[in-house]
Amino acid sequence: MNTNLHTLTLLPSVLLGALDIVRPAVSNNLLNAANDTVLMEVAGQWLKLTATNLETTITTSVKVEIPGQPFRAAVPVSTLVDTLKLLPKKPVAIKYDPISCKLVLLGEGKARYSMMCEIAEDFPLPTTVRGAEATGLNASQLSNSLAFSLPSVAKSEKTAPVQGLIGLLFAVKSNCAETCAAQSHFASGAAAGGCKGANLHMLLSVSSCNILLALLARYEGEVSVIASDTAAVFGLGNTQLHARLLIHEHPGIDNFFQPGKRTPIDFERQPVLDALTRLKNYSGMKSGLELRFADGRIRLFVSNSEWAREAEEWYPCNMPEGFNQTVTVTLAYLQRLLSPIRSERVQVNLGQAPSPLHIYPYVEKGKPSERIVLMPYVAKEVASV
Repeated sequence: MNTNLHTLTLLPSVLLGALDIVRPAVSNNLLNAANDTVLMEVAGQWLKLTATNLETTITTSVKVEIPGQPFRAAVPVSTLVDTLKLLPKKPVAIKYDPISCKLVLLGEGKARYSMMCEIAEDFPLPTTVRGAEATGLNASQLSNSLAFSLPSVAKSEKTAPVQGLIGLLFAVKSNCAETCAAQSHFASGAAAGGCKGANLHMLLSVSSCNILLALLARYEGEVSVIASDTAAVFGLGNTQLHARLLIHEHPGIDNFFQPGKRTPIDFERQPVLDALTRLKNYSGMKSGLELRFADGRIRLFVSNSEWAREAEEWYPCNMPEGFNQTVTVTLAYLQRLLSPIRSERVQVNLGQAPSPLHIYPYVEKGKPSERIVLMPYVAKEVASV
């Protein structure tokens, strides 16, 4: 028997909790060398676990009851989890034999469970991220922001004009963080205040954002972010999420938060939403909707030259006297984005054309926490028949 085994002792529930944190990043790709493995590293009183799917990497650390000698092993996570779940709720000794590359769990009595590990040096770790940093993001507010934005991304993936450019735009600026479902036509977002540090703009994949949302659900405290041109690291206490950024520049990404003076206009949400349902029957596949704001009213106009159809409806709205502006948007996107807004009235902030529409739930006082950014229609302008 090899007497030079590296040993540590801890409760199965502690190790299971740490594995539960990193396991969402375990790859399901059979071509990935890290498939179904978690890197286990022991140093002093700390056990560090790392899982990756090559796009997203999660690392978390826990204290052990009885420290052991340092070791590194790429452990089969499914086998380890299934074994730990069946062990009694008492400390378990974990031994690693670097010669045979086996991890051994020793339970009560003479219980012994041995599993073959992968070579730790072959485990694909991400490169260190060095870049701008922002700190102090509120985990709960950031979680709410992601939960508000992600459904729009999911609905956009199948209809994106450029596949691979769908993701979540994460912006940290002016003492707040905002997440937006980034698509070339629209983005929806919500603000999370309280942060400080550098201004950051990142385009994250949907899968990375879903994993981040799951981590935020079990964490209370402040979140930090470090971002470079290719990756971002989110710090949540003893846990870190390393996400590879989408490297292609998103069409119109600089316009999502376009600064400048904007004119506020508000109107009743439900009548306009009902009108969009009726007008949709008069539009074709390229469902451009012309919005004209003038004389205290909003005009909704669609046409389809192929079918020789056109329709329009007018609704009252509050706007500055003398204001007159026309913008064309995608009808289906406007309908989709207005539907989940909970307020009876909606506020639209218009910049100088062509620029995105900033849509908010209407509030009498203060600033709304949610914002929807609707990009202008990119096809040919709607024309009368």
